[in-house]
Amino acid sequence: MVDTAVAPSNRKSRERIHFELNSPVIIRNCFRADSEKKFGIKRERWRVFHRGRSSNEEPHVLALTESPIFTVEFDSLPMVDVLYSSKDCPYARWTTANSCTNAATSSDDRIFKDFLHETVREQDVAYNKAKCTRPPDWVKDTVRERMFSLTYLIECLISRGAVVKDQLLLDVATWLDFLTVVSKCYLRNREALVREFENQCEDQITYELSKEEIKRGYRKVRKVVITPTRTIYVVPETLMPNRVLRGYDHDGTRVLRVTFRDDDNQQMRISKTSYHLIKTTLRDNMINGFEIAGRSFGYLGNSNSQMRDAGAYFMEKYSHHEYLEYTAKNKMLPLPTWQPKIDQVRHELGDFTKMENIYKLMARLGQCFTQSMESSVHFEREEYFVMPDIIGGCNREGDHYVFSDGVGMVSKAFAKQIAEDMMLGKCVPSCFQFRFRGMKGVLAVNPVLDEYASWARANNLEGDTGMFAGFELQLVFRDSQVKFKTHRRTKEAVEIVKYSTPSPVALNKPFICILDQVSQMQSYDCHVRVTNRIEQLAEEQLRSSARSLLYEKECRNKLKQFPIPNDKGRTMLGVIDDTGQLQYGQVFVQYTEHVTLKTPPPYASKKVLTGKVMLTKSPSVVAGDVRIFTAVDIPDLHHLCDVVVFPQHGPRPHPDEMAGSDLDGDEYAVIWDEGLMLETSEEAFDYTADKPEYKPINVEKMTEDMVEFYINYITQDSIGTIANSFQFQADLYGLKSEGIMENYGIKSEAEVFSGCIAEMRNRISDRDQDDMSFFTTNELIEQKMTILFREFREGFFEEFGGWRNCVKQAVNPNMVSDDVLDHYIGNPPRCMQRKAVAYYRTCYGSHFRCLFGYCY
Repeated sequence: MVDTAVAPSNRKSRERIHFELNSPVIIRNCFRADSEKKFGIKRERWRVFHRGRSSNEEPHVLALTESPIFTVEFDSLPMVDVLYSSKDCPYARWTTANSCTNAATSSDDRIFKDFLHETVREQDVAYNKAKCTRPPDWVKDTVRERMFSLTYLIECLISRGAVVKDQLLLDVATWLDFLTVVSKCYLRNREALVREFENQCEDQITYELSKEEIKRGYRKVRKVVITPTRTIYVVPETLMPNRVLRGYDHDGTRVLRVTFRDDDNQQMRISKTSYHLIKTTLRDNMINGFEIAGRSFGYLGNSNSQMRDAGAYFMEKYSHHEYLEYTAKNKMLPLPTWQPKIDQVRHELGDFTKMENIYKLMARLGQCFTQSMESSVHFEREEYFVMPDIIGGCNREGDHYVFSDGVGMVSKAFAKQIAEDMMLGKCVPSCFQFRFRGMKGVLAVNPVLDEYASWARANNLEGDTGMFAGFELQLVFRDSQVKFKTHRRTKEAVEIVKYSTPSPVALNKPFICILDQVSQMQSYDCHVRVTNRIEQLAEEQLRSSARSLLYEKECRNKLKQFPIPNDKGRTMLGVIDDTGQLQYGQVFVQYTEHVTLKTPPPYASKKVLTGKVMLTKSPSVVAGDVRIFTAVDIPDLHHLCDVVVFPQHGPRPHPDEMAGSDLDGDEYAVIWDEGLMLETSEEAFDYTADKPEYKPINVEKMTEDMVEFYINYITQDSIGTIANSFQFQADLYGLKSEGIMENYGIKSEAEVFSGCIAEMRNRISDRDQDDMSFFTTNELIEQKMTILFREFREGFFEEFGGWRNCVKQAVNPNMVSDDVLDHYIGNPPRCMQRKAVAYYRTCYGSHFRCLFGYCY
């Protein structure tokens, strides 16, 4: 805090700067005498200043170490007049009353306006000038896109704070020199300048999209971080797009990712940010929007997990043509709430006005923001249909249980086409989590569809116009997968969120708590066996990561989860048994033996599990969430691998018994480790939801209602706190103590956003995400690292005649692969060993360990 109005007794103006401390100040002596000029500054650390109010005084050390405030006083601050008072200084225009508008780069500023028109020119856009008497309309769009991109990068640099502003904006001549250099470099090589800007803004860690990433569908999206005091622009980040980005952001300038954070880059919490500040920050930006690089952006929507992270997508409110029409008609600038383009996009995404309430509307709209890979395999309307669900039994509200809730079918031939389109090699996953129009859920491979089509072709049968519409069915959806209505497209395609793959499983704290207490309830022998096995897994985890013990934070992260051996447990998507052969209490489990094969080919070694098996769904809340089943071998289900198949019979669906889950993409921990096995299942908890309150959607106030709900969720977000409190009470009083489930019971997924825990089911953990897309940041990093490893390994063998002439055998002898990462050298020559040692020392030597300012 800066106080420029300090008036002591002599009435001479002074200025003070107050610092609020997180820890005591560190004092270092950075002065040197004239006789010491040939030596460097020693920077000796002092406990106190060696001067008090007068030359013979010295302050007490506690005066510094115990004070939460540190104040520096100056007799005068002439720079204040320069920064805030000068009418000719660009910095002064930057710090006007409207602090969210970057005056230095405003489209109304004469200097910057001339810079843009001289730098971004129509004649630099390539098009067939021989066939055009005037530039096509798309040329003007390209110019506007380039102007926006360049302005955004300059604002991104300036938004880094005074360290940049003080160098560029204190003097008009300096600002003009900077713009002149940018203009010359842009005209000489536009791509190189943009890349250099991004590197400067992100500490030189940005990368261009590789050809493989472009082919997979990745793209770069701009991100803005908004805090209570400032707006920080982030250079475009690489991510897998969603339906909105693919359909309405063709040039990367129409849609922005926005994240709301406190000034310390942590999430805003009432305990430290205050309710008023959070509400003001969110409401001002989400209702009125903001302007960036000459364009006005407004709140469009968000995915479920994005809102849990205080994020959203913003879109330009109106096009350039709509802006000109509005100003010409109304003789004024558009109102902050005028957003015709956003309203039109929401209408095109689907009909959300028929939802029961605003909570359901935001949940369904959020489906359109799930990161997914759009398949280029198209299909016609007669190749899919929607069939009724498998139902049975009734809950306490009298509604039928839906055994096939969220799971449909896909033919093996069509699944193979999707796998080839996703570049999965010869792998054909057994299950795909998808988004299609207003539907969501999973599609399990069912060869019956292929047999049905083959039988029709063999008998020369033609499809009718009834419900099935034809014999060439590729996809079968369920009624439970239809969440909202949307417009049909000429060429239909599914969006893949993730697919079944070999995945390890680990014990987390809630799971361990249930195993510990339930085993104790069942028998002494069971309790001893389970606890001994948990301790054994913990010991193995600590031994395998001994280095992490040197760092407390890393050690705590390691202790949060204990991995289970890959031949004793897996994480799997759940599907339904469409053959009807599985009985209540039975499951079918077949898994790929090598968990490292993320895209296992058809000939990969598999194993069908039989016998006792334990399942649960994270997060586990109560004792009944961990269930014991009997795994059986059903030959007609051998086409399903790395998924757990549940029966369609019984009084209640087995997934619903585990934390109230369903089969629309939930993952289950499947464990057959005898040391961890419970003797039997405890009584399943009833997660039936109360009937939601019906409140019709007011279209005119829809955006305002969405924003109000968003604000309420952020300010009341206590899921993590409740989860920790529940875990603490369960450890202290036991899982079956009175009051725990009354206080922490969770209900319907339909109210996943309500902020009222009593209206939420299976959403007690803030780590849980409704749209757990496979294409996350971790997946992107893994793909980038794989590409780098492959390139460097191929380069390593170049001087030895190429890697194909050097390798002796594959890592897996049964696997046919042309990937350098799948092979190794049996007996390398001495020269190759020396080069390998040099590579290792270069990568992992002492200079590398101290690269980030600390040693490992």
